[in-house]
Amino acid sequence: MNKPEKLEIEDGRLMGGRFKNFSGRATEYNREGDRYINIRLPEEMVEKLSEEGWNIKHLDPREEGDSPVYYLTVKIRFKSEGGRKDPKIFKGISPDNMHLIKAENVGDLDKDEIEKLDIVINPSYYNRNGKEGYSAYLDTLYVIIKGNRFMSKYNVVDDVDDEEDDEE
Repeated sequence: MNKPEKLEIEDGRLMGGRFKNFSGRATEYNREGDRYINIRLPEEMVEKLSEEGWNIKHLDPREEGDSPVYYLTVKIRFKSEGGRKDPKIFKGISPDNMHLIKAENVGDLDKDEIEKLDIVINPSYYNRNGKEGYSAYLDTLYVIIKGNRFMSKYNVVDDVDDEEDDEE
C-alpha cells in the first residue's frame, strides 16, 4: 500500500454534534483527551480515497432516495499529547483576519459556529487486528467562524491569543 499524499479539502464541511470534539472531552464515544473532527466528503472523492486506504466511514441514508453521508475522522494531536508536531489552526471571521490559535484554546472551536473551513490532512499508516490503512491527522486548518457585524468592522475575533501571552 503506497502512502497517499497529504489530503487537501477546500470549502469543507464539518459534521456537528458528537462528530466534533476539538476539546477532547470524554463522551460515550470518546476517551478524555482524544481530539477529533469529522469532515464530510463529497461523493466524488470517496472511491479514490478508499482505494488509497483512507479510513472512510459513512452514515446510512435516513430516508429512501437519500444518499449516504461519507466522512473522514481527523485526529488532532499536539506534541504535548504525544503527536509528532503541533497542527496549525487558524481562526477568523474572514480570510483577511486569520489568527493562529494555541493548543489550550483549540477547544473553544467546539462552541463556535463554523461557516467554512479549508483543511490539510496527513495520512498515518496503521495495521491493527488484521486491518490496515491510513488514519487522518490534522496538519493545518483554516476556520471561518460566524461573527457579528461589529467583529468584522473592528477586525476582531473572540478568544484569540494575544502576543503578550507568548512573552510570559
